[in-house]
Amino acid sequence: MGSTLEAMKKFMERVAEDPEGQQVLSFLNRTFLFRLDDGESFIMRMKDKAITFEEGGIKDPDIVYDVTLIETDRSTLMALIEGKIRPLEFYFSGKVYMSGMSAAKMSNNALIRLWRRCQELHSLPFYSGQR
Repeated sequence: MGSTLEAMKKFMERVAEDPEGQQVLSFLNRTFLFRLDDGESFIMRMKDKAITFEEGGIKDPDIVYDVTLIETDRSTLMALIEGKIRPLEFYFSGKVYMSGMSAAKMSNNALIRLWRRCQELHSLPFYSGQR
């Protein structure tokens, strides 16, 4: 598995056990496909308050309509994971392309809330007073 996938898994691991994270996860029943500029791609699925990951792209063409695509470069995604930028900065950086059904906008908002909670749980700079 790629290093960005491993970093994202570690970043997200605590939120599934966190009460506030569970509340946000209850809104998400979605598949996110990450495509990075260096060719790495991975899937993050959120269903029934659980998060699973898979290396590679979507293998079943029948579920593509229910996928939110997130395209960015490795350094921007790692900046989010490492707490160097906040989730809204990531979203509005101009370096991220997100697409999917228009109903997925609510999912994207919930995803931003979930990432913010992940940063809090990992005591990353924005939330630990280190910045």
